[in-house]
Amino acid sequence: MKETLKLGITLLVITAVAAGVLAFSNSITEPIIAEREKQERFGALYNIFPDAEEFLEVDEAKLKEVQSTYPNITEIIEIVSGGSTIGYAFNGSAGGYGGPVNVLTGISVADNTVAGISIGSHSETPNLGDRIEDPSFTDTYKGKTTTEKLVAVASPSADNEVQLISGATISSFAVLTAVNEANEAYLVYFTELDVEPPVEETEEEKEARFMSELFADADEFTPIDEGLLESIIAENIFVREIFEAKAGGEVIGYIFKTISGGYGGELPVMTGISLDGTITGIRVGANSETPGLGTKIEEPDFQDSFVGKATEEELVAVPSPAAENEVQLISGATVSTDGVLYGVNGAREAFLAIISQ
Repeated sequence: MKETLKLGITLLVITAVAAGVLAFSNSITEPIIAEREKQERFGALYNIFPDAEEFLEVDEAKLKEVQSTYPNITEIIEIVSGGSTIGYAFNGSAGGYGGPVNVLTGISVADNTVAGISIGSHSETPNLGDRIEDPSFTDTYKGKTTTEKLVAVASPSADNEVQLISGATISSFAVLTAVNEANEAYLVYFTELDVEPPVEETEEEKEARFMSELFADADEFTPIDEGLLESIIAENIFVREIFEAKAGGEVIGYIFKTISGGYGGELPVMTGISLDGTITGIRVGANSETPGLGTKIEEPDFQDSFVGKATEEELVAVPSPAAENEVQLISGATVSTDGVLYGVNGAREAFLAIISQ
């Protein structure tokens, strides 16, 4: 019994000493790590702003005001030279392929352009996604405008175009998103330009806008007869709602709201079909498709490939659509493309069911 008690006391003493040593070690190393990270950040700032003399963190109240609109921005630094503000730097992040990608965006106040960017911590794929660190990529942001949303393209040349890394679309778009948010935050909160903070469009407002875009001549959208809708839904797993598009009280077409499945989950699609049986257009609603890849289903080049297509035949997606029933296939996003096709073909079948009444 005494031996057991002695052993227990010994272990307790060892544990306490180890915990004390660890706490003491942390108390020493934490400030060193923090200082090292600070120096690395300042080193990146000097690379972006070589003429800087001071780096001043904006006050907490201002940071919180910015974060109320841009929560992914974690730090804002005022860059000073000769007693004057020459720029601002925004630490922010966006979701990449391997998780958050941290980006430092420097902006010059002299001409409202991007002074440069620096890529911080990330977990992107080695030798592919981590190419976002290469100067050949980051340098394409230098001198780009902040007053227009930046876009990523294969061969950037315009004032709002930056590099898209082939095979690393998601990583490229993570950086693009972080920089665009920094640019917007700068314009809204640190300039006197007539820029308002972005207002999130509600789903109801978005749907109303989609309807108006699909039938520009319509002045009224009314749900079809409930009994007819129920009979269609009973035979069609994709259809959720159907509206009559009217102009001057006369029906000029129908709008079909469908739900199918994409790569990231449910995929809402709105399809407009005129009385002559041609598709006036489609609109893809809120979705969780892969940014920069699956989300191409939201782009005009894809959606416009449905315009004017007939409803007699099932639509199919191909790389180079030409036939009456062919639409654009998005390379690398087949599941997302098919998800939209399911919805639109469901709408097409529902339209045929209505006109057959």
